[in-house]
Amino acid sequence: MAVGYLCWTFIAVCQTVIRWIKGNFDEFNMNYILTILLIALTIPIFLYTVFLNEFVHEYNQFLLYCASLQRDFMPKSYDPNKSFANMVIDFGAAVILAGLVILTLLTGCLIILYPRLPFLIGSIIPEKFFILPVRLIVTPVQIYLCVCVYCTAILAVTSIYYYFCLMTPFVSQELRMDRKKYKTSDNLRTPKNLIKVYRTVQLLNIEAMFCCGPFIVPQQILLSKFIVFNNYMQILYSQQMSWVTASLLGFWAFAFTLYWTIVLSFGGYLYYHTHKVLLSWKCHGWNCRADSKLMAKFRKSCTPITVHHGKTFVIRPLTVLKFIRGLTVGTFRALLIGGRH
Repeated sequence: MAVGYLCWTFIAVCQTVIRWIKGNFDEFNMNYILTILLIALTIPIFLYTVFLNEFVHEYNQFLLYCASLQRDFMPKSYDPNKSFANMVIDFGAAVILAGLVILTLLTGCLIILYPRLPFLIGSIIPEKFFILPVRLIVTPVQIYLCVCVYCTAILAVTSIYYYFCLMTPFVSQELRMDRKKYKTSDNLRTPKNLIKVYRTVQLLNIEAMFCCGPFIVPQQILLSKFIVFNNYMQILYSQQMSWVTASLLGFWAFAFTLYWTIVLSFGGYLYYHTHKVLLSWKCHGWNCRADSKLMAKFRKSCTPITVHHGKTFVIRPLTVLKFIRGLTVGTFRALLIGGRH
């Protein structure tokens, strides 16, 4: 998959340079969109490839720990097959599999009917060489690369689900001491078990960030610059674009903004609610003085669980607002600079 991404990215860069040299404004914008998109997708694929063993190990550890928590602290009457969340997950898995089949069929039809579209591999092959044998080679390659894109989306959705749909609700709700109703048994909220569970989740998060953390910073940089460029081109040069290019620019700007805003919002949610967990321990009246001292010492050694890359980038509740402010300021600065020329 990583090799396929590299090849497609290299081809897209070559296409972009060729269109820029020829002065074809419309096709240059389409290839620029594809190039940035592929670079943004190539980064996580390479990270998944490099840290594949660590990622699989971390995922297995997490699933095993979820099973142990359910076995030890969930009531015996709890039936996961009747859970609404599990029904949604099963439906989502069916949609993803059906989408993969539909995407493959649509991609094949698109390449067969319109093999010379600017963002396809066939667009850089001269017309006289684009004969039937070449088409038979290019078509499966292009379909394979599009399936790789879809698999990347599945990996991203899986990672987001891992953090924000499984770990976050459990930590933010079941470990807090200021709630009235819980799904787990009261045995979980004893000092001994709280210390064990929170520290285990914290260590799992550290290992996960070691694998996924390097993806966060370059992804934010690429998406931010791409969105600002899209806004700039849409405002100043929309009259010179075809409706296809303008639509693609608008769609990807909206999609990237929505995607990264959701990621940053969930990261801020995780930070905020794990901070609330630690605060609830401070305000809770424990059964005896020994428990109070134990939890006070442990709480001082804990930090909120966060999505981060080292200490250089930590997602907090205000990070999403800073991201949107950066897009707004960057767009206005680009317009001011562009208007002078």
